[in-house]
Amino acid sequence: MRILWNETLRTGIPDIDRQHQEFFRRTGEFYQRAAKHRTREEIVEMLDFLTRYAHEHFREEERWMDLHGCPAAEQNRVEHEEIVETVATLREMLREEGSTEGVAHVIEQRLLDWLAEHIARVDAQLRDYAPQTSVPAGEDAPGPGGFHAG
Repeated sequence: MRILWNETLRTGIPDIDRQHQEFFRRTGEFYQRAAKHRTREEIVEMLDFLTRYAHEHFREEERWMDLHGCPAAEQNRVEHEEIVETVATLREMLREEGSTEGVAHVIEQRLLDWLAEHIARVDAQLRDYAPQTSVPAGEDAPGPGGFHAG
């Protein structure tokens, strides 16, 4: 499954938008690799990368929402916590069932569905509250935790 980037997913904050696009790219890459029957350890490692990237991204995005008084800030935090729990459950399913195309497809589908829906409904509210700059005031980090998209 491939989700194409469109205006409904845009937050108006270039760094956040690039990070979201990177999530879509990496999630698709996860599925392609998993479907090629990589070892369980390789698949868990890719999922762990997505989890680390998500934690850093969520912190940055939550900071933006707090900084600019976005009314979706609390809902955003709650949904971030929920997806982290979902990913932990999916990771456990992967550990138990192994690296099968079916497991990989379930993981990819849940992540991409959540990403597209969450970004369009919650994150995109940032565009109405934050100035259209790439880094919060006083920050010069290139991306979450030093991760670079692309």
